Amino acid sequence: MDMQTKRGREQLKSLPFKDKLRNFFFYYKWHVIIALFAVAVIAFSLAECSMRVDDDLVITYFSEAYIDESVVEKMYGFFGYEYCIDDINADGERNVLISPYSGVDENVMAKYMTEIAAGESMAFLFDQTYYDITMQNQPESIEYACDITKNSELKELFGLGDEPLYFAVKTVYDAEQGDEMREKMHDNAVSLYNIIADDDMTAIYYGTDDVNRELITSIEDTFREYIDNINAVEQKIVEISAVCDPDVEALSEQAGETIKSGNVPAFLTDGAFYTTFENKFPYAIEDSEDISSVFDLPEGSLYYVVRSKPSGSDNLEKEELLRGNALKVLSGLRDKKR
Repeated sequence: MDMQTKRGREQLKSLPFKDKLRNFFFYYKWHVIIALFAVAVIAFSLAECSMRVDDDLVITYFSEAYIDESVVEKMYGFFGYEYCIDDINADGERNVLISPYSGVDENVMAKYMTEIAAGESMAFLFDQTYYDITMQNQPESIEYACDITKNSELKELFGLGDEPLYFAVKTVYDAEQGDEMREKMHDNAVSLYNIIADDDMTAIYYGTDDVNRELITSIEDTFREYIDNINAVEQKIVEISAVCDPDVEALSEQAGETIKSGNVPAFLTDGAFYTTFENKFPYAIEDSEDISSVFDLPEGSLYYVVRSKPSGSDNLEKEELLRGNALKVLSGLRDKKR
């Protein structure tokens, strides 16, 4: 310590208390303000958490376009019905939280990334933009997804237009396994999915190029001709999700995860990916057909695959019905080719 610093400290000791305080704030004013602000934020957060009603299901709604508040209110009325979800926190109430976010600016995208990675949400509502972003970049984060607008009763109930709106159940990540409340919230999300979707036919399209939405719609309409109505709503629901990636290896990895889950009875692929699919997952193929001509496409550009019967399922009856419809589609497509 040099002599000047030593002398300064000795002079400071001799100052009256008020002068010492004034001197302290002169040098450390911003340190004190920042510290007090941090303490206030922590205290407010703890108080908010203590007063917060625990939710039995958290749904975050992401849309590029403006979200109509009246639609959200109608969703609250439906999602909170007693038969839809369980009271997982035993507080005597069934509380659903729906958080809407509109736009694709930095703040909304930051919220989207947070919720997908480690947020409270165990379910999402996505418009087409956010659904495509998710399925292109993080398909493993979604366990199930369906377009609500395919269900005419819910479409009318919520006052939705013709633009797709997807209800998606988030995957329980490895880090969340064993967390009882997270798993129960996930079960609530799955219960809602089963009520909303209850598909008669499901399939996933894997392509190396951007998906042609008109083609997917045409395929869904055609499949609807051949299947039985196995759900409890008026219309037959055909749900075809599309996963596209020019990287064949990345596409194969995503297909492998889906096949492993055993939830999908049929697949569609473009011509560029079919050979890879056939070589990598022969055990998952019971039967397949080039259906390009049915949709006026060049030969070898679109294939339909019925997957082999998965073992160890928890819902054999429903899966057998879905599988039966997948086989009926194959038979119908072959008849149409003749």
